[in-house]
Amino acid sequence: MASSKKKITRSRKSIARIDQELECKGEVERMLKNSQTKVIMPALALGVLRQYSANRKRVFSDSEIRFSYESAVRSLKKHLGHDVHIGAKYEDAYGMRMSRYGFFRSVGHLKYELAERLGGSSESSSSDL
Repeated sequence: MASSKKKITRSRKSIARIDQELECKGEVERMLKNSQTKVIMPALALGVLRQYSANRKRVFSDSEIRFSYESAVRSLKKHLGHDVHIGAKYEDAYGMRMSRYGFFRSVGHLKYELAERLGGSSESSSSDL
């Protein structure tokens, strides 16, 4: 009899955990919908990796990064079917910020080279982009 009570208690704990996870997920989705924070760097990364996947060019000028970023923002919004605060007005500092993450290496004034580790991984996942 004691073992059946433990099973019931475990089941209730599991259900409570699942309910908490669903509640947290709902809250995160609500925060994203109401957020004023823009998703910038992931959109920039997506755009540049798409560009690399298309032409295997590893060095990007600021204007090429801007074009890739704006294209990725448009496609993400279209794919999601709504604006979830993706993107912001492009700034030339974004390339330098991405170098802090090891995404780019500065090779001149407003010119950046894609990190080797990303170039190799984008080849295998280019169909997912």
